[in-house]
Amino acid sequence: MSCLAGTLKYLERTRALYLASLERFRDSMLKEPDPGPNYAKLIDDIASKKE
Repeated sequence: MSCLAGTLKYLERTRALYLASLERFRDSMLKEPDPGPNYAKLIDDIASKKE
């Protein structure tokens, strides 16, 4: 029983270290860039509303 508990603890620690590694952390922070709305169309819409 204690062997099973030790194995689970070892696996949990290994997984935590893997998930906390710098490369993995960086990948989770940097997402694909969002181009957002069409800027030219947005400016045209704003300009037409001002007129």
